Amino acid sequence: MGKAEGAAKEWHGHVTALTVAPSYRRLGLAKIMMDELERVSQDVYDGYFVDLFVRVSNLLAIGMYRGMGYSVYRRVVEYYSGGADEIAEDAFGMCFFFLSLSLSLSRYCDIDEIISPYFFLVFVWKTREQNLV
Repeated sequence: MGKAEGAAKEWHGHVTALTVAPSYRRLGLAKIMMDELERVSQDVYDGYFVDLFVRVSNLLAIGMYRGMGYSVYRRVVEYYSGGADEIAEDAFGMCFFFLSLSLSLSRYCDIDEIISPYFFLVFVWKTREQNLV
């Protein structure tokens, strides 16, 4: 499930939840759904990026999102609250940025800091291993 968030001309897409039934995994369905949310966010809402939150322990999902061009830009302490007998868990905020010619900055660099992530993006980054490939 995804949605567009923002106001006026400052929109972005947000992944609320993404799940695929076990018998349908590894067929590319998650990628199809993410591609559609990215398309709508960029083409319909003229959005700047798509973001999501993922449990820091969910290494499979983190790897999948990285493979789609998403980068971790922050850690949110105790984003997922624990129940009566559960421990709260941190989340990674991940983003996929849109640039002109549909290039994504997140494919070329790691984001270290984002200031005002839901409006105009001001960020500091470092290149991956000193190259842009």
